Amino acid sequence: MIEHSAHPQGMPAQAAQPTPRARRAVRDPEVLNTLNRERIRAMMEASRPVTPQDPAGLYLQAYGMDAKRIKSMGHVLRYAPAETYWGRGSEAPTSTHPALLAVLSNKDTNTTELPPQLLRVYLTERGTLAPVATPIKRSGCHMPNPGAAIRLGAPALIDGARCLGVAVGLPQALQASRCTGLPVWAVLDMESISALHFPRKTPLDHLHIFTYAPGCFQVKELARKAQAFGIKAIVCPQPSPQNINTESTATP
Repeated sequence: MIEHSAHPQGMPAQAAQPTPRARRAVRDPEVLNTLNRERIRAMMEASRPVTPQDPAGLYLQAYGMDAKRIKSMGHVLRYAPAETYWGRGSEAPTSTHPALLAVLSNKDTNTTELPPQLLRVYLTERGTLAPVATPIKRSGCHMPNPGAAIRLGAPALIDGARCLGVAVGLPQALQASRCTGLPVWAVLDMESISALHFPRKTPLDHLHIFTYAPGCFQVKELARKAQAFGIKAIVCPQPSPQNINTESTATP
C-alpha cells in the first residue's frame, strides 16, 4: 500500500517543520506548495545517486536491475541514508531508515530542476522493506504533476520499433522490466495510468501496458490515447512476483 501525503509529512528530523496536526490545518495551496517544495529540496540535498552496494541498490537488484543500469539512473533514483519516518497521526518522528527516493515527473527528466514529487521506499540495511506500517509513501507535490511516472529509462529500439512499458507500482514495473527486458515506467495508481504523459525526446512506437486488470476503464483509456498518438498499445498480464527474492543482498 502506498500512502499519499498532500502535506509535508516525513521531513528530515533536522529540518524545522510543523507538527502533523498543524499541517492538517493548512488549506492554502500556495502554503502547501511551499512546504512541499522545501521538504522535497531537503530530501534531495540529503540524498545521493544509488550504488549497487547501498540498501537502495540491494533493493533494486532484488528486482533484477543490474549494477550498470543502477549507476545510470541517478537522475531518477536516489539513495537517502537516513530518511525520517512519521507514523500516521504522529506528533514526532517515529523512526529513521535508509530509503530509496524515486522521482515522479510528467516530463522528460531535467536534472537541474527540483522534482515535483518523490516516492520514498523505506528500507533495512539489507535492502528489504523496513518494518513500518507504510514502507512506501509518496510526497506531496509542489507544482501540478498530472500523468506523472517514475521514468525508468528511455524507449528501447527493438526490431526497428521504439518500445516502452508501464505498470502500476514501482515493484510491479521493476518486475515487468526484469521479465521482458523492456524499460518500464511506474505510475502509482490506476487513476494515474490513464493520464500518463508519453516521452517527448524519443518518439514511441509500441506501449506495453502491464496490468492485473486488462478490462478496466483506465487501461482502455490509456490504450485509446496511445492509439490517437499513433502508438500501438499492447495490453499484457502483469508478470508474477513469485521469483522475486525479497531477502536478496546481491552485489555487482
